[in-house]
Amino acid sequence: MKKWFVSLLSFCILFMTYAPMSFATTMTTHDFRHSNYDTFYENLNGNWNFIRGELFDPQDMKEEIKLGNSDIVKVPYMLNQRLNIDSDRATYSTTIKVPESFVGRYLKFYIPFQYSSYNLYVNNVLIKENGSLLKSNKTAVQQMKPQIPSFRVDQTTLQITFQMISFENVSGGLRKSISIGNEQIIVKKQQQHEFWQVFLIGCITLTACISLLFYAFRRKQKEFLAYGMFCAATSLWGFFTDYYLYTAFLNQLDWSVALRLTFIMPQIVMLFYVGYVYKMFSEAVPKKFITFYNYIMIVIIFFTAFSSTVMYQKLFNIILIFMYVFYIFLLVSVIRKINWHDLTQVITLVGILLVFVGAIHDMIRVSAAGNSIHLTFIMLGIFISIQCILFCRKFALQWLQVEQLNKELISLNESLDEKIRIRTKQLEESNEKLRELALLDSLTGVFNRHYLSSSLEKLYKHYKDTKVPFAILILDVDEFKKYNDYYGHILGDQLLKNLVKILTDALPARAELTRYGGEEFVVLLDATTYSEAFDIAEYMRNAVEKAELEHLGRECKVVTISVGGVALTEAQFTNTTEFVKIADQQLYEAKNAGRNCVRVKNLH
Repeated sequence: MKKWFVSLLSFCILFMTYAPMSFATTMTTHDFRHSNYDTFYENLNGNWNFIRGELFDPQDMKEEIKLGNSDIVKVPYMLNQRLNIDSDRATYSTTIKVPESFVGRYLKFYIPFQYSSYNLYVNNVLIKENGSLLKSNKTAVQQMKPQIPSFRVDQTTLQITFQMISFENVSGGLRKSISIGNEQIIVKKQQQHEFWQVFLIGCITLTACISLLFYAFRRKQKEFLAYGMFCAATSLWGFFTDYYLYTAFLNQLDWSVALRLTFIMPQIVMLFYVGYVYKMFSEAVPKKFITFYNYIMIVIIFFTAFSSTVMYQKLFNIILIFMYVFYIFLLVSVIRKINWHDLTQVITLVGILLVFVGAIHDMIRVSAAGNSIHLTFIMLGIFISIQCILFCRKFALQWLQVEQLNKELISLNESLDEKIRIRTKQLEESNEKLRELALLDSLTGVFNRHYLSSSLEKLYKHYKDTKVPFAILILDVDEFKKYNDYYGHILGDQLLKNLVKILTDALPARAELTRYGGEEFVVLLDATTYSEAFDIAEYMRNAVEKAELEHLGRECKVVTISVGGVALTEAQFTNTTEFVKIADQQLYEAKNAGRNCVRVKNLH
């Protein structure tokens, strides 16, 4: 991959620096006699008559040509292009032949910006004056923008004459191709060129605004600031490139100031460009080298801004050499350190290579010949487009990642909620079991004495509030100690469990069976009268007796119970302990009466 990039880079440099040699012939006539007016559009590159150091009107120029006092040069041709001759004025002339059908109709010239003041003649008629052909640049008022003068064709042979003065501009003369054609075609082509220029500037400006806004909200990401400043500088430079759009709103700007800006703006752009590339590949380029470059570029910018026009233009070639060497070092450094498996870095390198090719093209072809378009601005536009695509891709991937993380987070939250619901339910069930265990007897599974106390208090309170009668029954297993002595405590515990089952089946649904202690149990009966309480007690006693549970440790050989109780209808007590004692006394009486009997007292 590295070898491929190096080979491509070498090819681009050779291609950009190659300038084919061309030699002018003696013919200086452009023959368009076979052209169609509706589609007529031709450039006037080729051989022109040229006289350096003098300004001749069209008639005098004809005479000089006849006398052989003119040179023949191939346009585009700058005043100081040959032998480093330092002259600020010249006259160019050529002849155009058009069909007879063109006579009486209008044609237009498209004249790209020339770094000179000039007068344009067709035959002997002055059709365009750009600036003043005076001896002082202070009085010249040339416009740095393309011109599209029109003229009426009055004959089939047209002599085109340019009188040009470059003053302090070392790049004066016909340095860019001139076109001639149908009025509609010329205007359409100019509008197309300006449209794409404005469109490109608008896109770059919008990119700059978005990047700077990103930086305003994400201050830690300095690359947005570097990218935004780079785009803003590039957008501003766009107004001072080939079409000089600045004249649309700064028409009165002095030409010398505008000329100076055409040199300063690309320097500022490249300063920000290199800063942005360094942000992208900070590990590839030494920081000291970037610092050195920044200092040099700032000095160059100040020199361009405040030195004389001739001085900074003549030294510009030296500046180009410095920039040329630096950009080669920058590109090689990036190629050496790039991660070839990172698509973003590889595509960014392609963009850097395009800008490098454009810069080399402009340094060599434009500065030397002048006629070529400024590729750097176009390549910067492509580079910015590439970066926009990469930013969009990066944000799209980050957004997809965020969406995926959100989905996973939602899934985890849902899973967590479900786990919490399950755990909460389990905790509630455990708590319920704990509550039940706290209120239940561990041996028999019926309510324990703690529950009995609280439930009895509630029952008695309800009785006092509503006067609804209730009853309490206390039962005891007859001669249970003998059972334990005879069978052992394990079977004694089993007997209590069996009795609980028999009693539970014998009791009504509203009854609450609790273990009072040992072999004693208490039954709470809400909304129960004396007679109902007695019947329930007798029913329990009879159920146990009929069960015929073996008790060989006593005379009757079966298990029986004795029951004592009280029924409250109208009686009032200070606390529950008082009537529990009465119920206990009734149990005592049942025991004394021979066991296996019931004693219930009605308290009213």
